[in-house]
Amino acid sequence: GRVGQKFCHNPAAFDADGDSLAFRLSVPKTSLTDNGCQGRDIPAYQDPTRFSTASEAGGTPTFSINPITGELCWDAPGEIGQFNFAFIIEEWRNGVLIGEITRDMQIFVVDTKNLRPLILPIPDLCVEAGTLITQPVTATDPDGQRVIIAGFGGVFNVGQDGLALSPGELIQPAYARLTNGGLIQNQPATATFSWQTNCNQLRAAPYDVTFKVTDVPPKPTPALVSFQTFRIRLVGPSVKNLTARPTATATGRAILLSWSPYACGAPGTTLTLYRKEGCELVNPGLCVTGIPAGFTKIATLPSSAITYTDTSALRRGVSYAYRLVAVYPDVNGGANGGVSLVSNQACLELPLLAPVLTQVTVDSTSDTRGQITVRWTRPLGLSAGDLSGPYQYR
Repeated sequence: GRVGQKFCHNPAAFDADGDSLAFRLSVPKTSLTDNGCQGRDIPAYQDPTRFSTASEAGGTPTFSINPITGELCWDAPGEIGQFNFAFIIEEWRNGVLIGEITRDMQIFVVDTKNLRPLILPIPDLCVEAGTLITQPVTATDPDGQRVIIAGFGGVFNVGQDGLALSPGELIQPAYARLTNGGLIQNQPATATFSWQTNCNQLRAAPYDVTFKVTDVPPKPTPALVSFQTFRIRLVGPSVKNLTARPTATATGRAILLSWSPYACGAPGTTLTLYRKEGCELVNPGLCVTGIPAGFTKIATLPSSAITYTDTSALRRGVSYAYRLVAVYPDVNGGANGGVSLVSNQACLELPLLAPVLTQVTVDSTSDTRGQITVRWTRPLGLSAGDLSGPYQYR
């Protein structure tokens, strides 16, 4: 770090189970013995801003960590020295804290004329599984010095030493790459992040990719760094070509639903069918997963299913709308895999599948020879292929 200049760091934490991560500041600890594992908070520990005079922009100094991305910033150190601080990375699953790790750090703050390099902002991205992501990463240095761009995160499936991990240890292949990463470049420098996504990588939590740029000043000037977090949300494609048509079963009126085969998702993926009365069309926003409001779940089906016959409490003359979503499992067998984009809406007003009486007239009365004329409509919604004949009226 440099006196008077904002210092930032990002641990590039990643959870292979797809659990949610949260970050919070902590206090460094000291052991009661030389080799003990039980620690206590350092009694005399002080907030780093105690050693600040102003932020980089001249305002009130701050020391904070982003609870979502994990980027820790001290804006800005006010004097040279060695400073320790700690933060905790929490792991949450289904709203329950199941584990945490403490990261303890020490930084050296120097007084130098060197300015930290900068990475151009990268907007968050949401894409369907199967998309090839190609994202340029551009870095500059105010001093005109050469820079090095590096990338970190589970999508690369490499360890802290930069060596490849066992296949599929963090994510399923294919793995991300950073072309020109780790090379000394004249600035403005560019590296290209690329990742061929697929359906085996689906999960509810986004993927975080951390980019780090380091300048290369002449020796002995210390190098400085900056970070940028790139969040990628991967969503499953929708079920395609959902249609609805009237039919009948041995127990009465029904609606036959059909759709194209669905091939996305790991083993254990299911399809959930929803229904509502009325055909008002509400299109969810871009990259919004799950079912819109107003629908009621009526069936859970295997992902191999391509038809379903709805016979539950259907009323003649009522419009029914249907939608499907895919539900993905996670590596722990739970529902952390998330859900897909919603299918198209199939809507049908159930036609009259039974004859309707249209006339009942008493033609004549008699104890023995009375006569009544009865007329009715044919059941217009019933086609020859719905039930096997012959048909009869009773």
